[in-house]
Amino acid sequence: MPCRRDDSRRGDQGRIRQDRQVRMWVDSCLLSELGQPDWADAEAWLGQAERLRLSTMRRPSRRLQFLASRWLLRKLAGAKLGIAPERLALDASEAGAPYFPDHPGCFPAISHSGERVACALARQPVGLDLETPSPKRSIAQIAEWLFSPDEQEMLRQNAAQAPDLFLHMWTLREAWLKQRGQGLSGDAMRALRWLDARPDNADALTAQLKDGAVLALSGAVGQFAELALPADAGSSPRHWRSEAV
Repeated sequence: MPCRRDDSRRGDQGRIRQDRQVRMWVDSCLLSELGQPDWADAEAWLGQAERLRLSTMRRPSRRLQFLASRWLLRKLAGAKLGIAPERLALDASEAGAPYFPDHPGCFPAISHSGERVACALARQPVGLDLETPSPKRSIAQIAEWLFSPDEQEMLRQNAAQAPDLFLHMWTLREAWLKQRGQGLSGDAMRALRWLDARPDNADALTAQLKDGAVLALSGAVGQFAELALPADAGSSPRHWRSEAV
């Protein structure tokens, strides 16, 4: 089902006009790559709810993440819908999930971590999480608390790759919760594990970017067979299938 606008008089504008076989588009960049002029006049394109939320943020770094992620999403959606980014109204649900009120058939997602932001646009609901490597993170402790025994063993058996594997397992959990509009829950995270899958039967995907960051997407089975990933996605994406422990 293509993203659509509820105003039939607008013709093709408001509908995805290219890449008809693609079901999801993902973009990511470093804050330094987006370019300050893109969001310097934020008051002109932020919605009222966004401006209110921005006014509550005191840390400059958090304000920058907020502005950059929402501008990146507008650029991605605008390119697919044929609408100028600054004209796209973006709102948020009570749980904080973004949505386009004028385009109910488009499902956006946003995430940020450190100096990087990411966004996704899909034809079905999608959860997105992004995490950058951190030497301060206690991998073993978090894994013991939230990961399945099989996943913990995998980390122990692959010590050299453990930091990267951890990011895949962690982001999959957060993306799964976000797709369902749920907050972080240790109980929910412990009740799940992910198995390798083919693109046609996967309900999740992870991709490692060239700077080591990992992004995860959670959605419906088959949603990841055709998608467009960021240009800086370093290696081939991994497809996963979630399973209750």
